Amino acid sequence: MRQSDGRFPEARFYMIAGDLIDHGTERDNWDQFFHEGSTVFDRTPVVPALGNHDSHGGHPTLYLQQFALPANGAETLDPGRTYHVTYQDLLVVVMDSNYDLVEPELQVDWLDRVLGESDARWKVVIYHHPFYASRPGRDNYPLRDAWGPIFDRHNVDIAFQGHDHAYMRTVPMRGHEPAAEGEHGTVYLVAVSGTKMYEQGLPDFAAFGAVNTRTYQIIQVDPVAGTLTYRAIDTDGGVIDSFDLSKD
Repeated sequence: MRQSDGRFPEARFYMIAGDLIDHGTERDNWDQFFHEGSTVFDRTPVVPALGNHDSHGGHPTLYLQQFALPANGAETLDPGRTYHVTYQDLLVVVMDSNYDLVEPELQVDWLDRVLGESDARWKVVIYHHPFYASRPGRDNYPLRDAWGPIFDRHNVDIAFQGHDHAYMRTVPMRGHEPAAEGEHGTVYLVAVSGTKMYEQGLPDFAAFGAVNTRTYQIIQVDPVAGTLTYRAIDTDGGVIDSFDLSKD
C-alpha cells in the first residue's frame, strides 16, 4: 500500500475487496490495520467491501463501526454492508458476498436498480467471494446465479473480487461464457496483496494468472478520451498484467 501511494500519490481512493483484517471480532486487528495504513488513510478515502474474515462468521459489528460509509445500500441489510459511490464517470457498487450469513437474493433488487439508474460510462462492482475463482472447486455459484444476470443486463465492465490468494483475470464474460466478438462482457479479477498464498488452477477462460505474487492495481479513467486503463503491479514495481477499455 505504501508503494502504491508513493508511486501514485494522486490516487483518489483505495478499493479493498474484503478481508481487511484477520479476526473481525477483535478490536486489536482493526487498530493494527489503521495504524499500519495511517500514512495513506490519513489522506485518501477507502472503499471497502466486507470479507468473511472481517465478520468472522457473525455480524460485522466492528467492521461497520470503523467506517463512515454511504447509507445508500440495500434496504434489506445494515447500512454499510452494501453501498455505491460515483467518481466522475465511474460507478462503484459494493456488495456483501457473505452468503453464509445473508442470502444473495436480498441484494438483487437494489443492485438492479443502482446499475440501471446510473448514467456513468463505467460500471464496476466489488465484493469478496469470487464468481470465478483461481482454483477449481472454489467458484461461488449462489452469487454467480443471483448477480451474474444483472451484471450482464447492465453491462458491468469489471468485477473486483478477493478471497482467493492468487492473481487471475478472466476474458470478458457474459452468461457464464466468454463473450462473443463484439459483445459486451465483464472482466472478473482476483488478486492478493498480503503474504498468504494459494495454489492455482486456471480455467480455460482465464486471460492471465500468477501465483505467489503480491500486487496492487491501478485503474485510471480518462473521461475525455473515454478510456479505462488497468494495471496490476507487483512488489518490485513491475507491471504483470494490464488491459484497456474504451467507450464512446
